[in-house]
Amino acid sequence: MSKRGKVQSVRWLLDKITNENSGDHRTRYFYRGEAVTGSKLTPRLLRDEEKLEKYMKLYSCTTGCIIELQHELLSRFRRYASSQNIADSFNSTTGESPTLDEWLCIAQHHGLPTLLLDWSLHPLIGLYFSVRDTTKHSEPGRFWYLKLQEKAERSGYTVRLRDKSGEKNGILLSEEPKIQYGLFGKRKSDKNEHSERPRIIEHPRIIVPWVFNKRIEAQHARFTYSGHLHIDKGLEEIEDDKRPWTTLEWFEVPPERKPIIKNELEKLQIHEKTLFPDMDGLSRYLEGGGI
Repeated sequence: MSKRGKVQSVRWLLDKITNENSGDHRTRYFYRGEAVTGSKLTPRLLRDEEKLEKYMKLYSCTTGCIIELQHELLSRFRRYASSQNIADSFNSTTGESPTLDEWLCIAQHHGLPTLLLDWSLHPLIGLYFSVRDTTKHSEPGRFWYLKLQEKAERSGYTVRLRDKSGEKNGILLSEEPKIQYGLFGKRKSDKNEHSERPRIIEHPRIIVPWVFNKRIEAQHARFTYSGHLHIDKGLEEIEDDKRPWTTLEWFEVPPERKPIIKNELEKLQIHEKTLFPDMDGLSRYLEGGGI
């Protein structure tokens, strides 16, 4: 996988995407921006080994099970987030409380380190995250795009947390107590033993959240999960015939173009206030000179 070019402007990128994908209107793409180059496409929970080791000790995950650690972090997030009325807001749109999967998506969008990786359906939102951090404007960034398999091919590797009616579908996080296989697993019946046993999700998945959270909606958010077999790999390293995408490519965002691109995006109303439609986003927008 090699660099496809250097993003010069918003128009340059849109022309590039449009020209390359002309006549390809049925193919779906995900987009993602990163402030600096050089790191693998790994979820935030796995990026810093020193911090990961600290988490393991702090939460007594002596087995070294990364998914057990995810459970511990999410449990504390849910405990303290109860004062934010998140469950009440979710209940008003679905008639019930969020599942663990949905809590994980909410936590991801509020900065909790998780095993999910953020993507957007909107290319300019992906681009924004490569120029967002002004302290990184002296370094080149990356703009990633993921070309998905055709709908019929990827449907078996897509987890829709709820269908259009709000009905819950297959889950990622088990609602059961912690099990030795970790939490990212489904449970299926074992007819021979007349019981249920865990069936872990081994292959990569696309995660489609139920859109009730304003951040998820504003960012046109989707997620990927690498799967149990690839938990320690970057997404770009995964060679799996059951993965739901065909290609993963990237463009460099040159440091000298970052301020220009950020200004162009802000003129198109892609900025902190629109992508983070809450008090924090509004404050950052005004602090950065927004009007």
